[in-house]
Amino acid sequence: MQMFPLFDFSQFPSPAVKIPENQKLRKEQYKKGITAEDASKRRIDLADQLRKQQRLESISKRRKDIVTNADFSVDSKMNDSGTKITDLAKQLILSNSETQQQTLKLIRVKLTQTAKDNQDDINELLNANILPLLFRLMLSDDPVTNHEVIYESSWVVLNLLSGTNNTEACMKIVNAGVIDVLFKMLTVFRPPSVLEHIIWSFGNIAGDNNSVRVNLVSRGILQCFAEIFASNPKISILELMVWTISNLARGVPTIPFVQFVPLLPVLHKMIISEDHDILSSNILFECCWIFARLTEDHSQGNSQIEHILKLNVFPKFVSFIGHPDENIQIPSLRFLGNIATGNTDQCGLLSQYGVLPRLLPFLKHDKKAFRKEICWILSNLAANGENEIQQMITLGVLPHICNMIQTESCEIRKECGWVLCNCIINLDEKNIGIFTESIVIFALCDLFKQSDTSLLCSTLEALEKLLLCASRCSVSVNRVVSWIEQRDHVSELEMLQYRDNHDISRRASNIIFQFFNNLDENEDDEIERHAVYETDTSNAGFQLDPNFQIDQNFQIQNSSSSHYEEGSSSSSSFFPEMEF
Repeated sequence: MQMFPLFDFSQFPSPAVKIPENQKLRKEQYKKGITAEDASKRRIDLADQLRKQQRLESISKRRKDIVTNADFSVDSKMNDSGTKITDLAKQLILSNSETQQQTLKLIRVKLTQTAKDNQDDINELLNANILPLLFRLMLSDDPVTNHEVIYESSWVVLNLLSGTNNTEACMKIVNAGVIDVLFKMLTVFRPPSVLEHIIWSFGNIAGDNNSVRVNLVSRGILQCFAEIFASNPKISILELMVWTISNLARGVPTIPFVQFVPLLPVLHKMIISEDHDILSSNILFECCWIFARLTEDHSQGNSQIEHILKLNVFPKFVSFIGHPDENIQIPSLRFLGNIATGNTDQCGLLSQYGVLPRLLPFLKHDKKAFRKEICWILSNLAANGENEIQQMITLGVLPHICNMIQTESCEIRKECGWVLCNCIINLDEKNIGIFTESIVIFALCDLFKQSDTSLLCSTLEALEKLLLCASRCSVSVNRVVSWIEQRDHVSELEMLQYRDNHDISRRASNIIFQFFNNLDENEDDEIERHAVYETDTSNAGFQLDPNFQIDQNFQIQNSSSSHYEEGSSSSSSFFPEMEF
């Protein structure tokens, strides 16, 4: 019987083969994450969690905490007088034009002081009915003369919008009319410092509420950003706009893809840029997340993926697999995984560009998020066709997947289960004999405990296929049956017959009826056979090497650096070397 080799990267398989039309529909049912709703339910929580780890509390919101030297004297005076935020609010309302700037600065510094726990101050300011005055100051008729007042008042509003874990406060500011004010400010000339506050505020609003995101886009925020991009703004404004666009692209309901199309060329230019300022900022990180999110929505079929692939960004994302910053790797893997949920040709790109071998090191990553992401990608590759499955067999990844089903956490076991089931279900029967080994049977039976009905149904379908193939081929079906009986999985099958789900009940009943009706009569024979099979593994075709290793040519680079090393060139090759 054919042996499963461990990792041998000496040859890459040929590009993805075409799947006959009558098989395409069936294979697509095993793709996961192919609708906006499904993708969001399964993955948006993970995305938010990863971004929070990278930015702590400033994922969907930012706070402008810059304190200048001039602010220290203001800070000292405020501490000496024991000024409360409510007193400052009253002082601002009663102040004249000459003292407004100083009072605004006192309020802003007070908010900055309590940046980590400022919600009480925010609520007190809002209850003091300070918003109408702040809005009037932001819309001053003389932006040149009153620049400092506009600057400070817009900064205060920005920080009011950045309160953590308080959507109610943000919505109170939105309902007071802040969106109208911000759009009006965009229509007149504003210096870069004030423009930063405007864009920053939009980003905070977009990160707080999904319905408001839709409102912002419907009012033309992305068109305004396209005009600002065309004006060649400074790098800090670029970073804020990309971050805001990333917030607009997240969540449910999804923004229509057509709204983002005018910005794609600019985003593509930043993705491939070697400019030091872009690489040393968060622009690349946010651009990767934008493309990852835009490819997540399949509400219009695979047309969005096709549109983005025409930008020729795919090779760049392949190279990002070996990026030294994990925060670039995660959205890049998400992007590649979303491409794998596309049609046969789109998914086949991962094989053509040799992506699979580069994913394998992540199966042993110390972070669960990476392992889960890779298993999700592998499950969709396995659903694409025999070319991808044969590549997994050649690389020896499937024994490791079987082992992970028995050792990993529940959510990763689920993804591994989809990998194994998709491989068995989508592999031609003439090649299925290699899967009739104990490690596969035990892994499938361990999936009986899964609560996901779709996975459980596929597990039974895969097991039935293996049993049927074993009974028709040279493989002894009794051997497979004995493995299932060994760990009392037969009783689990019997219980599955009584599940409410018709498909699960029917498949479990079929397996029992065809293969386990005469267990009592042949019990002694089966025990004897089982003993023979357990001791004789000389011809086992599917074995897990306990010293499972990744090929020496591939390695995950984990660096504390957020960007490429100075002088490196990420564009020289689509397949960057990953030194062990």
